[in-house]
Amino acid sequence: MSPRARIVIFSGIVVALCIGTYWLGHERGLADAFASKAATVEKPQEVSRLQAEIPQLKNERTALDSDNRPEDGTAANARANAAAMDRLHTFVEFQQEHLATISLPIINGNSKLAAGFTDLFNLTPSETATLQQAIDQARQQTDQIMATNAGVSRNADGSVLISVPPVAAGSSIRDGLMDAFAQILGPDRNKAFLALQSTDRRDSLDNMFSEFGTQQRTITLTRQTSPRGTVSGYTLQDEVRIPDGENSTLAIGFVDASTINPRFRWVIPLVPQDF
Repeated sequence: MSPRARIVIFSGIVVALCIGTYWLGHERGLADAFASKAATVEKPQEVSRLQAEIPQLKNERTALDSDNRPEDGTAANARANAAAMDRLHTFVEFQQEHLATISLPIINGNSKLAAGFTDLFNLTPSETATLQQAIDQARQQTDQIMATNAGVSRNADGSVLISVPPVAAGSSIRDGLMDAFAQILGPDRNKAFLALQSTDRRDSLDNMFSEFGTQQRTITLTRQTSPRGTVSGYTLQDEVRIPDGENSTLAIGFVDASTINPRFRWVIPLVPQDF
């Protein structure tokens, strides 16, 4: 017999007993009612069995009712995570089978996690905040070691030359940041993260962190003047010497110190005041 049928039958028995007791008490008097009650309890074992079944029937009713309830947040979140992992695995497969070239920007120009990255890896608000803290710390450490080891000189044309030698400590900063990604993403998502490292060097984590100060770089600052001879802005050229590879050169413009790309804010305190 199904749980729902047992519940209906048991409920009917209880209702019938209540109606019978009410009728006996009013139509035949209390004495007859007590006599009838004594007669109905001639099988105490049966009554005990029915009473013992009440908790079980209640549990079965609760289970049946839950079948029609909306899915709770935990189950919905688990399914969403599964869908996100399926999507990640698809991208990884495309990358590894050379079916597509995946460009995965991790942080934007302001050193903030890219919205596309947080969506693709289904990061929770807590995970996003924790990972952003690790990125901010790595940025601060990288800027500090480059500024500390930089040499400043002036060219004949008045431009400022900032030379930064390779700093071995940058490798530890990179390792710490990658460990933070691994810890926050977990094994499965981190495996996908490593497999989907951007093939476009401009979007790579190493490039966005100026190679963590581990490579020789030369930064040249040049003033831009208007026809009237007033300073209208500045140009920053960043050349990175990549061992066993082509040098990388990036040129950006900015109006003043407040508008420089955040990646190069560490340069401002090094610039001579008469520049």
